[in-house]
Amino acid sequence: MFVSSKVTRLCLAASLSASLGLTFACSKADSPTSPTPTANGPVPQPPSPTPTPTPQTVGAVQITVNPNPVPHSGVPITDSAGCKDVKYTWYYDQQLRETGGSTVTFTNRIDLFDDRETNNTGNLNISVPAGGTNAVRTRWCSSKKDVHSAQTRWSGTDAAGHTVEVLGPRVILAAPTP
Repeated sequence: MFVSSKVTRLCLAASLSASLGLTFACSKADSPTSPTPTANGPVPQPPSPTPTPTPQTVGAVQITVNPNPVPHSGVPITDSAGCKDVKYTWYYDQQLRETGGSTVTFTNRIDLFDDRETNNTGNLNISVPAGGTNAVRTRWCSSKKDVHSAQTRWSGTDAAGHTVEVLGPRVILAAPTP
């Protein structure tokens, strides 16, 4: 920083005057500690650093099935009208694991049986916490004594509102043994 000659002269004159019994004072605006304006305007300030945006995580879910292939169970499904009296049944778990770092909430599930859409269920609220898991018990029935396949398509959103859609693995439903 530099001091203008006007401020130096005024303060020097005040010092000499004080020894002669005259009173003078340097004003704060003329103080040697204040910045001196330049002919080009105020002293430029360094630019503010641009904040680095925080990367936004996007939810992702991987699905595994246990067991696969699924052995025939034969345990009746009594709480579903379409399966009440059907003797060929299968039970398995779908393990949903969040791998993207954001909680995912599934609101829709479409089930495929032998490659045909059989269920389309909305208004679900199946949550998979960030980095966590959720198991969904799944069951099927068929009046046909044969090997079958099943698959589930899940859709919903992550915590930031991104759409998440996942097609689970193809599940083999083993043929009932005699």
